[in-house]
Amino acid sequence: MNLIPNVKPLTISILALSVAFTSGSVFAHSGHKHEEGPTISIPEVVAKVNETNITRETIAQQLKKAIAKYKQRGMPLTPDQEKTATKKLINDEIDRTLLLQKGTELGIEVSHDQVSARIDEIKSQFESDTVFGHTLASEGITLKQYAAQLRDDLILEKVIGKEVEPRIKVSDEEIKNYYETNKSRFTTQPQRRASVLLIRIPKNSGSAGEASALKKMQSIQEQIKNGSDFADLTKRFSNDSLASKGGDLGYFNRKQMFAPFSSRAFDMKVGEVSDIFKTAHGFHLLKVTDAKEGADQSLEEVRESIMASIKQSKTNQAMQGYLESLKKKADIQVYF
Repeated sequence: MNLIPNVKPLTISILALSVAFTSGSVFAHSGHKHEEGPTISIPEVVAKVNETNITRETIAQQLKKAIAKYKQRGMPLTPDQEKTATKKLINDEIDRTLLLQKGTELGIEVSHDQVSARIDEIKSQFESDTVFGHTLASEGITLKQYAAQLRDDLILEKVIGKEVEPRIKVSDEEIKNYYETNKSRFTTQPQRRASVLLIRIPKNSGSAGEASALKKMQSIQEQIKNGSDFADLTKRFSNDSLASKGGDLGYFNRKQMFAPFSSRAFDMKVGEVSDIFKTAHGFHLLKVTDAKEGADQSLEEVRESIMASIKQSKTNQAMQGYLESLKKKADIQVYF
């Protein structure tokens, strides 16, 4: 699982939920990888927010990632573009600092247990703790540094939860209008569930190898026609990686599955077994085991997700005004 993000604007990252929240800001604010540095000159202190200095190191770390990202895409940043990116990063860091200071003013605290719980939540989305550790290492960040950044992110969440979200209201009429306007998004596609049996053609075996594989498949096909269980035969004879599961492919729509499988599955009835067919992988038999027809989801089924979407949009808009109000009350000096 790749959760290493690109640098995102603070106003986006601080509003995301849970893992998206942390992935949008934690890695962007941390790390000491040896990326190619900026070509422009950046002062030691780029800005001051009340009594807090924003240092060149903080901005340079993020700028290096942006430079590397665009260079990998074949679009290296010019000095003018580096300046524009630096100004944006400074503005984002000013917003972040204002929110952290507000958290202090409100007496918001984050416990060690809360940070640990968030780390466990994020770890669970990786294949293993080892993969998680390698991901941190690839970003040049220690677990201790990551935990410190998560602590700040949790403070930001709490500030937003206390200062902004309580004012966000979503009416039934807004939910209904959203549903009617976006009905196509709430239609489930038809799905099929199928199992596959594969007999591979040995490499470099020529026509003789192909004939032998086909003969074996024809024998299996005959057993199925005589009442033998498809899943049992698949476990015994299939060369596919899903053999131990009886060849079960799970549910899929037309676009999600290997085309030779999908095209057949949607033309077959539940319980039907296909004729033998050949692909680059070998000879196959396909059995459709279940079908789900497409259907429109009712408003009640999607009400909660629509409410969350509208609330998120309104929160994004409200954050702009909230940050502006904090700026008006703050003493902010920018030196870049």
